[in-house]
Amino acid sequence: MFEHLREFIAEGRIAPAVFVLNAKMTTGQIATELQLVWGASEPHEYQNTIRFLPFFP
Repeated sequence: MFEHLREFIAEGRIAPAVFVLNAKMTTGQIATELQLVWGASEPHEYQNTIRFLPFFP
C-alpha cells in the first residue's frame, strides 16, 4: 500500500488520506479517533499522507 501511494503521488496525483488502523481497536475507538480527525482538522491537512491510528496509544 505504501509503495503504491508513493508512486501515485510521484505521478503528480492527489490522494485522500489513508488511515491505517490498529487491528486491536474496537469499532468505538475507531469512531472516536475519526471524529477527532474530522473535528480538529481540515481535509487538505491529510492529503497524500498515511496516518496510523490511534494517534495516541
